[in-house]
Amino acid sequence: MRASRSRNVGAVLPGGRAASAPVTPNIETKTEQKRRSEALTTSQLSTVWVYGAVVMTALGALFQSKPLFGLGLVLGVALLVAWLWARWCLRDLSVARRFSQTRAFWGEEVDMAHVFTNAKPLPIPWLDIEDEYPASLQVLSSAVTFSEKPRIKLLHTALSL
Repeated sequence: MRASRSRNVGAVLPGGRAASAPVTPNIETKTEQKRRSEALTTSQLSTVWVYGAVVMTALGALFQSKPLFGLGLVLGVALLVAWLWARWCLRDLSVARRFSQTRAFWGEEVDMAHVFTNAKPLPIPWLDIEDEYPASLQVLSSAVTFSEKPRIKLLHTALSL
């Protein structure tokens, strides 16, 4: 699955000198990506639900209650599917940022387009992406917010594939 989203996000470099400035995306290291994906995977599934499924299944088996045992099994299977989905949904997903030009002079506009590629059979229902960029770069989009980091702004992109 390949989705291309061009938001016509124009960027105007601050006026001033006539020097060329490279426009490149912010690249994370492998350890930062791994930490972020682990935090996402572990934060979405509470251990209370797992204990609840085990207790319901055990009590249903102990008291020979088919509805309680079945409900515990259904909850356990649903938790397993949710955990596997959260673990594998972002694998083989690539996000490319394509710019209208590789270099720009001060005051010129550069268009950016996102290209999302899902190279696995597991579908992704929606994506929520935040791009960091220097605050001195003026972005012509309504989805711009301030970051908690100094001199950094965020460009927010959310879409359904």
